[in-house]
Amino acid sequence: MAAHHAACQVGSMPKKIKCPAPFISKTFDLLDAAEAGGATGVVLWNSGGNGFVVWSPAEFSKLMLPKYFKHNNFSSFVRHLNTYSSQNSYATMLNHIG
Repeated sequence: MAAHHAACQVGSMPKKIKCPAPFISKTFDLLDAAEAGGATGVVLWNSGGNGFVVWSPAEFSKLMLPKYFKHNNFSSFVRHLNTYSSQNSYATMLNHIG
């Protein structure tokens, strides 16, 4: 698993480049790990690579969320995700990581 958020430490990035929020980095890592591990029946990047689809929320909550977050609550994950998408910053932050 590539830990994209690990490289963003205090003093490691130029001041003009913002490190993505931990939630964004963890989500990116989760999606990459799902793809690499063959869990595409649970969650999958969309064809454009700028979004994703959760095919099985129950499995996603049980198997994937606890590996990256302190909970396994799908509704909480969606609420947190909506916070970023409503700010129109989710795709921008993913671009900083990817």
